[in-house]
Amino acid sequence: MPRHVRKRYVRSLPSAGSALDELVEAIQTLLQVTSREDPLFLAHGLELLVQHMHADQAFLVILDGSVFRTQWWFPEHPGEKAPVAVPSLCSWLLENPHRTLVLRNIAKDGRWKEDPDLRALGIRAAAGTTLMVGGSLKGMVFLHYAKAHTFTRAEMAILTAVTSYLARILEIENLKSALRDLENSLAITRAVVEDSTIQDLATDLPNLRYLEIWMKANLVAASREHDVMTVAIWSLKPDAPDGVKRVREVAERIRGGDLLVSMGHGQFLLILQRTPKGLGQVFLTRLREKLGDLPMGATIWVPGVDDVRLESTRKRLEGALGESQALAKPTLVWRLPDTGNGC
Repeated sequence: MPRHVRKRYVRSLPSAGSALDELVEAIQTLLQVTSREDPLFLAHGLELLVQHMHADQAFLVILDGSVFRTQWWFPEHPGEKAPVAVPSLCSWLLENPHRTLVLRNIAKDGRWKEDPDLRALGIRAAAGTTLMVGGSLKGMVFLHYAKAHTFTRAEMAILTAVTSYLARILEIENLKSALRDLENSLAITRAVVEDSTIQDLATDLPNLRYLEIWMKANLVAASREHDVMTVAIWSLKPDAPDGVKRVREVAERIRGGDLLVSMGHGQFLLILQRTPKGLGQVFLTRLREKLGDLPMGATIWVPGVDDVRLESTRKRLEGALGESQALAKPTLVWRLPDTGNGC
């Protein structure tokens, strides 16, 4: 190795060692944090990257189904929207999941200098890498620079160390999420065993007591994610032919995460999880074909934005149902929240 190269390499070691020592110390501190909802682990890892790689911004993109969305970023300012994940950079990492993306000067790179997203965002240099969990790609970490940047060996060591740490944290979070799902299932199962009053005897459907248990088990995650739900209510006439039989058939065909509840006195409540109004309209139209032209009200419920106890949602539903019952020919009536979420 030439002497001038050796000197430059040796000079880079103390800064890398110091940064890694700081990372280890930070990890030891973070391991003492017990709150399972605290994003401090991931946010602090991004902060370390910004500090030691001299980036303008670092952010972590999570793979949500087939869509990438920015989940954490640093620095983060109050009220700031999540940074945009540049599609071309994401696509490159998808095609090269085991490589590190390094763009020192986009203005001189023939492949990237005409990229409209990079130009619009004022990005002049960038770095990115994938987060692999159990052999599967679960996310990406990106660093953006407003000026050209030469990445040193020490900085690349920091990037490798921190992203390996973040991947492990994501793995732990996935395990904790699976554990919470299991705990929720066990809570419902325990309630079924211990409380025989959660079922409506006339229809064999869950009743309002079961709905309370279901909300306790499911609404923490739904409130955090602001999941959009379609909620509907309808009434059966006492002399409706095969009315209860048809409702039971509907209960057998709804999706696994949805819930159909008997409210008593011939009223039924249906909750469709992760279902905005457009999809809910399609589902309820098909449902009415099965049940017949009966009075039905519907609304949108967003736990965490709307109330989580269904109180204001129930008022909207009852108003919509009353309006439907007053019509000469009952139809589906919607009453939406003032915010219009999910419409």
